[in-house]
Amino acid sequence: MSTRRSFLSIAKDIALTKVDMWLTEEEIDEQLTELYSELQEKENGVSWFYGTLDEKLATAKKMRDKMSNAIKSIEYTQKRLKELVIDSYSVTDKLPEHDEFNPIKIMESSSVEVIEESKIPDTYWIEVMTKRLDKKRLLHDLRDGITIPGVNLKHNPYVKGLK
Repeated sequence: MSTRRSFLSIAKDIALTKVDMWLTEEEIDEQLTELYSELQEKENGVSWFYGTLDEKLATAKKMRDKMSNAIKSIEYTQKRLKELVIDSYSVTDKLPEHDEFNPIKIMESSSVEVIEESKIPDTYWIEVMTKRLDKKRLLHDLRDGITIPGVNLKHNPYVKGLK
């Protein structure tokens, strides 16, 4: 009584037979013919193996999607935590005690908020192929206290100490 061999077992024997240096070419051809015949008769051989790979691929894709969603959720939580620190500081004017394990500071950056572009003087425009604002120069002059029509100095709080 012959036992049923797995698809992988037959494939392994085919690979080993092809490189067996003790067999003649005729013996290799004869054994390969038998092995390929056995492989062809194997129920659900290639399609079963492909199906298992397909299932593993689908599982891996689901895991990737779950990991992607987990990363997005963690990043959102970090963003909300920073916003909570800024909001808490704006209400209480206090931060958690600062030490090496809690290096949180509230810093403020400045950026240009364009209210009405048409009112901004030509000196703040850079000529390239098209005309655009020199926001670096605008920011510098606004920080120096110069009033410029069409823009305000906008202060943006951010949390330092958390990546």
